[in-house]
Amino acid sequence: MAKNKKPKYMYNPSLNKTPNIREDVSSLENMHFKWYAITYYVDYDEREWGWDRVKIDRFFNKCLQHLQHYESLTWAQMKAQDHCHPAPLEGITPKARKRIIEKFGPMDDLYQVKVEGKCRLFGRKDRQNFYLIWHDENHTVYPGGK
Repeated sequence: MAKNKKPKYMYNPSLNKTPNIREDVSSLENMHFKWYAITYYVDYDEREWGWDRVKIDRFFNKCLQHLQHYESLTWAQMKAQDHCHPAPLEGITPKARKRIIEKFGPMDDLYQVKVEGKCRLFGRKDRQNFYLIWHDENHTVYPGGK
């Protein structure tokens, strides 16, 4: 006759534990804008919007100045800024869409921030972080944007 064997390992979950709650996206609105220029995202090679075309004095005198100003804002305040908003892939030009998919695969949207005049910076928003991708001097990536 076989004995009743006890399982080698037995798991008794604690009744005091609570489930992990995913991050509340609305809480990100109160976080400050952060920007990064990392090799994975920065597109140097694109002929029209690549960073290879941007002169260093242009970057320091215009782009950096605006990015540093945006760092003092929360994402909720960024939304209130003119020309700082998501740019859905369906709305960007076919050339830009093709380049993004080629480089990064499918993604939902880009995010655009205004530098001055027509100039925009495009990047990827991940939580409170903005990762630079393109420098669009003539506003041709997402010309129909608000």
